Amino acid sequence: MDTILTDEAVLIPTTWCVVREQEEEFLIYNRKTDELHLLPPTGYLTFRLCNGVNTVADIEKQLASELSDCSSNLRSILHDFLNKLIVRGIVEVEDG
Repeated sequence: MDTILTDEAVLIPTTWCVVREQEEEFLIYNRKTDELHLLPPTGYLTFRLCNGVNTVADIEKQLASELSDCSSNLRSILHDFLNKLIVRGIVEVEDG
């Protein structure tokens, strides 16, 4: 089930994930679930922006400014991607 993310939600990486840079992708190993996840550079940029400081709205603005070929449905794609990171235990919504 997808989490309903508000623009004010702040995400943080979970402590049980380890990130390794590969040739053209980034490997995230989730020690809790014993799963590997490959992220493309744009996905990793999004993951890095989930730093406990940026809100979902901040992440969307930063991605829009960094990606020259930003699509008109960035918001929808971003929310879908962030929800997948949450479901896979890679990031979580910060309490408080």
